[in-house]
Amino acid sequence: MPASGSGSPARNDITISGGDRNAPGLVHIASIDWDWWWARQQQLTVRLARTRKALFVEQMLSLDAIVRRRRIFRHVSHNVWVLSPYKLLPFESKNGHFYELNRFLFALQVRLACWFLWIRNPVLMYTTYDDHGLPHRLSHRLVIYDCLDRHEHFPWATGEEPALERRLLGLSDVVIASSPELVEKLRGLGVDAALVKNAADTSFFTRTRGPGRIHPAIRNIPKPRIGFMGYVADHLDLDLMAYLAEQRPLWSLVLAGRRGVRDHPLFHRANVFYIGEIPYDELPDLLRGIDVCLVPFIVNPLTDAADTIKLYEYLAAGKPVVSTGISQARQFSRFVSVARSRQQFVDAVQEYLTGGSALPLTELDEILRESDWDVRSLQLEELIRRALALADERTASHAKLS
Repeated sequence: MPASGSGSPARNDITISGGDRNAPGLVHIASIDWDWWWARQQQLTVRLARTRKALFVEQMLSLDAIVRRRRIFRHVSHNVWVLSPYKLLPFESKNGHFYELNRFLFALQVRLACWFLWIRNPVLMYTTYDDHGLPHRLSHRLVIYDCLDRHEHFPWATGEEPALERRLLGLSDVVIASSPELVEKLRGLGVDAALVKNAADTSFFTRTRGPGRIHPAIRNIPKPRIGFMGYVADHLDLDLMAYLAEQRPLWSLVLAGRRGVRDHPLFHRANVFYIGEIPYDELPDLLRGIDVCLVPFIVNPLTDAADTIKLYEYLAAGKPVVSTGISQARQFSRFVSVARSRQQFVDAVQEYLTGGSALPLTELDEILRESDWDVRSLQLEELIRRALALADERTASHAKLS
């Protein structure tokens, strides 16, 4: 599911001790663009790039998108380059020959970028369910599939997602998933998937707990401020938030993030403030001025399998959180108020505002120490190391037999 923030942070201070400086390069075939939101895909890439060169490959778009993207290839962070590939032919979903030609050209663009960066036999990592025909056209050491969602349940799903995902699973040496529900789904398909959950940059967000600057976008908004930080789209229960705003007209409901829904009565209420996208580096200043944070997801198969990043970020900031009854919130019910109805949702926010509940921060911080992107990246590094060692053993065994 989409996560919070907008664009890539200017911060380049992430360090991970240890690691193999001669590790094979990484080619990450992503499901989002680098500047779309700062989430799992970028967080893991910048950390894996501490020990290797990394090529982050954005979604393949038609040529007219060059106006929006401007650059096809760019250096964005230490050891990280971004490739913005393009389709030559439109209507590929209706023409199999167009599809294959576009995938051939996609592989050619990736190979040229790898040649330029001197990346040879990389680890191929997918956070999209379509392999794009790349494993057959690019020499590589491993294929990793990082399953983040039930793709077949997205509103724009075409019905082809399960078949494409199964094909990628058949090519993968390592499969990981971001939630227990996704691990269970993959194991039902006969795939031994490892759980690598989402996380937060905890040291970055815990600075919110102390005094400091309130973001200017909300400084003049009346208190109390009830906030949602993330992608404002149809996975959110907009009716629930409209009910909250209607029932408590003296509360200010602040929505921060890219908006993916055209219109709703929610946005016309006098006490609802949509402030748009906020750069990732400024999120602590935003959260510092929010009194209660919300996870107002509609409960369905898509959201119930999500391990939303914003929940970790809210908790790292020390903020009280009210959520609908998605699985992740139930798992964190020691620290999150889980509402089963609209009125429970309003009442839970009210209780936090009146000081009726307090977060057990000492206990929470013990959990957050393991819910950090550094820890998650080290988990993935270990899985890669084991898979490479196993591949080397198989190569040596085949060499002896021949």
